[in-house]
Amino acid sequence: MGLVAGTVTGVALTRPMTTHGAGDPATIAVPWPFVIAVVVGLPALATVAALITRTRLPLARRLV
Repeated sequence: MGLVAGTVTGVALTRPMTTHGAGDPATIAVPWPFVIAVVVGLPALATVAALITRTRLPLARRLV
């Protein structure tokens, strides 16, 4: 699963950097909004998810 996720992310990052150059084939355009969304957005989303989920399950009542 990690290999697939890494491959998809790598292709998603390299495609805009190589196909939309400014005329010079050596020009690399970094998609900063996407990079910032991944670096800042994903940890923020994980933090929110951790805050709203329960950490312990309620104990079930035992039948005697």
